[in-house]
Amino acid sequence: MLYIYEAGNIVYDEDSLNDEDKEQAVVVTEALPIPETIDGKYAVLRVDTVNKALYYDYYDYYDAVPTGQETQKAPPTVEEMQAQTLINTEYLIAMNEMGIQGGNV
Repeated sequence: MLYIYEAGNIVYDEDSLNDEDKEQAVVVTEALPIPETIDGKYAVLRVDTVNKALYYDYYDYYDAVPTGQETQKAPPTVEEMQAQTLINTEYLIAMNEMGIQGGNV
């Protein structure tokens, strides 16, 4: 079970939360919603704490390659972003299981 907060914080260990903290979060018991694929845009997961829902905002990609260079890196695909999210989630869970909180060693 995940607790996701408006600021983007994700808590994996509900034992570290009191009842008030739990009420302020959106609880995710299954998979996160899948963002739409919109050409030229990327999705950012958002939290609606009033309605206790997750949703995505979509933003334009900006050309980060300076003028004059011929190569541009394609924006990541939805599958690539989902894979990276899964890797990040597994990493944080492993850190939590080892007793490492918030990336502190």
